[in-house]
Amino acid sequence: MIERGVQCAQAWLGTPGETPLWWELAQTRKTFPIGDCQDAFEAGFLLRIQQRLRGASQ
Repeated sequence: MIERGVQCAQAWLGTPGETPLWWELAQTRKTFPIGDCQDAFEAGFLLRIQQRLRGASQ
């Protein structure tokens, strides 16, 4: 699930568009079973965004 979150965030980062980041996270997270799966997806998603932000600030 973590890898799925990373992939989803990367897809969002690589696709110019109108979909806000928070919307992509919230809507995709709903597609996973409640509990650990959603938490792992969210962790992967936010990890990828954090990696990008840290890379941009260096």
